[in-house]
Amino acid sequence: MAKLPRDTAVAFTASITGPAPAGSSPSPHRRGRTVRHRRQHDTGTTATFLRRALDGLNRNGGDYANIPSTGTTGAATLAASGRSSARAGRPAETVLVKALEALQGARYTALTRPRPADETFLYGWLANRVG
Repeated sequence: MAKLPRDTAVAFTASITGPAPAGSSPSPHRRGRTVRHRRQHDTGTTATFLRRALDGLNRNGGDYANIPSTGTTGAATLAASGRSSARAGRPAETVLVKALEALQGARYTALTRPRPADETFLYGWLANRVG
């Protein structure tokens, strides 16, 4: 992703994160955060984070069923993402981005255990990316 032109990366990410709610334009905040996340992690990690976040936000399966864990972003993930956005629009996208950031922060925190040199990165990432 980091080597792709920005427009290509954004278009690719849009195909992964699902459609914006009907009658609205795509959320630059959500698209930008997801592009940045995909540049920092492999596809499987990004897909797993997205699935975990969507599963945690589906109101006990009331909005959509839990997504099977496949390590890829497939039709079920795209459908769940679209339903999540359609249900609550921009607020749902904002909460989904926060959930992804929380999962990413937990991963970065875990990575500092075996490699204390990463603590400086973690501090800077938390100070500049979260929120």
